[in-house]
Amino acid sequence: MSNETAASLDIARERTSEFLDLSRAFHCHRGVSEPRPSTPPPRGSLPPEERASRASLLDVAHAPVAKGRAAAQSLGLTGVLVAALVIVVVDFGLAIHLWASIPLTVLQTALAFPWMELVLRAETGERRPRGWLPKARMLLAHFVNIGLLAFALVEKWIALVGALHASDVTPFVSSYRSFSVVALVMATLGILGRGHRAQRFLADAADHPARLMVLSFGITAFLGGFLLTLPEAVVRVEDASFLDGLFTATSAVCVTGLAVNDVGATYTFFGEAVIVVLAQIGGLGIMVLSASFVVLAGRKLRVKQSAVLVEMIDAGSLAALRRTLIAIVGYTLLFEAIGALLLYAFTGFHPEVMRGPDDPHPIAGAGDRAWWSVFTAVSAFCNAGFCLSHANLAGFAASWPICLTVAALITVGGIGFPVIDELRRHAWERVRRRRPDRLSLHARIVLGTSAMLTLGVAAILLVLEWSQSLAHLPWHARVLASLFQSVSMRTAGFNTIDLGAMRAVSIALACVVMVIGASPGSTGGGIKTTSFAAICAEVWAELRGHASARLLDRRLEPGVVRRAMGVTFLSLAIVMLGTFAMLMTEDHEPLRILFEVCSAFSTAGLSTGITSSLSPAGKLVLIVMMFAGRTGPLTLALAMATETKRTPVQLASERVMIG
Repeated sequence: MSNETAASLDIARERTSEFLDLSRAFHCHRGVSEPRPSTPPPRGSLPPEERASRASLLDVAHAPVAKGRAAAQSLGLTGVLVAALVIVVVDFGLAIHLWASIPLTVLQTALAFPWMELVLRAETGERRPRGWLPKARMLLAHFVNIGLLAFALVEKWIALVGALHASDVTPFVSSYRSFSVVALVMATLGILGRGHRAQRFLADAADHPARLMVLSFGITAFLGGFLLTLPEAVVRVEDASFLDGLFTATSAVCVTGLAVNDVGATYTFFGEAVIVVLAQIGGLGIMVLSASFVVLAGRKLRVKQSAVLVEMIDAGSLAALRRTLIAIVGYTLLFEAIGALLLYAFTGFHPEVMRGPDDPHPIAGAGDRAWWSVFTAVSAFCNAGFCLSHANLAGFAASWPICLTVAALITVGGIGFPVIDELRRHAWERVRRRRPDRLSLHARIVLGTSAMLTLGVAAILLVLEWSQSLAHLPWHARVLASLFQSVSMRTAGFNTIDLGAMRAVSIALACVVMVIGASPGSTGGGIKTTSFAAICAEVWAELRGHASARLLDRRLEPGVVRRAMGVTFLSLAIVMLGTFAMLMTEDHEPLRILFEVCSAFSTAGLSTGITSSLSPAGKLVLIVMMFAGRTGPLTLALAMATETKRTPVQLASERVMIG
């Protein structure tokens, strides 16, 4: 056989093999399995150019089918979403009407089934995660999303049925509209996270501490909002508004204390338990709490998870992580238990605490003395500010034991776990009659700044409010109320006086104090006492002509001062934006709106009495403020930042005129 004939046969054999491969790929996409040839073509018989050509031909054959299926699926998802959007808009505008609400709700419920099928269907051509754990996470995310959508639809039906059997449908309109919008939001999230997008998003967030913190607080607040709208969580079904539930849940998990309604009169024991658990989770931190369960169970944390926790809680090293986690949980439970026991003993002199929410007495509302003590102790140590009494702690304004116990819990929770641990070691050395080491600069700044702010603000409030909001109290109770309000004003949110009756100058002072807030590593918010001290030291150094900031016989690193200024600037910018947004949506006095925004951002939880009368837009603004204040402005900025490549290029400097 000649060389030309052999070459022709080889080319024919190769073309036939390519045709069979294309045919097999086509039938495979149509669901038809083709028998494989008994003898595959020999490997290496084709030159590299021919193999590349064959691969490109196969890609061309695969691409139209994959793109067609993806386009069809996207078109189906878009159609379902558009139809749901139209239904929600019409339903929202009509509110509750018998001739329209039932058909629209039936249509919205019917759309959930094709939406579910489209969300769970795997996208063609998408690379699936390897291993059972990523697949389990992906399925869990999808089923949680489906469960929340189903829950929203069920709650909407409950509100609709309740409205149809009531003489007045007005109390049910808010919850009906809320769950209609929530169902649309969950459907949109399901579409955005279909396939493996949710798994990839969670995997990326798990490696980024700032994003992980923001995501964990957001998910916890959202789930808490659902729990607080359950019929078992509210006394009256008409109070089950998702927006109000989300507001209260965000306030609890962000340890703020703002509420749009009376907690003791609105929520059942289950709802109150949800609030106090959310406050405990927010005070400890979601990641710290979950990791503590793993450590206490005797299991080991993964290296990546341990590294993230070390950065989040500033444990110093992986070796100290376990001890730090156990110490944080131990201190929290110990102080809360001591506080609850003391409050239970002191409330024996106030039997009104045991009265239910139907009693109009300012102290009444809890219905149980032990539950009131536990709830208040947890809320105080976590700086949450929630109280089951109708008038918060105003009924105890003259009770030195109760006010001092709550103030002590607030102070201990507000100085931070690192300072608590250092004071414990310092006291232990003194018990052993050894000379303890000098307290660290951080501890001295925290303790000194906190003491000066507490005593200074208390003295100013006593002078300014002596004949104003303190006028109805005897002189010794005025001293106690000013001291307690000074402690609570920075971050806790409890009140023993009517804040709405304070002078304008006192309200302005409260705004400044709330923005300063508590200390780093604590359960409180604000820019933190260390940032305030660092900025004051930098300003003093600039006035004195010093080269660097000095504080307590120590020189502050330029990076510390720069970080403090960055946190302060971002915080003030967020407060200004929130105030502008509230001024556009609310009709209250500008100073009271500023007070409300500062209270939400600093997670102080104080109010002059306008929270319950805010519009839905105003409530959403405060939700964003609470979330930004708890996670921290710098954390939010880091969470939204993208990784940048460092270049060795150093730009030239030039002088700029300042002032």
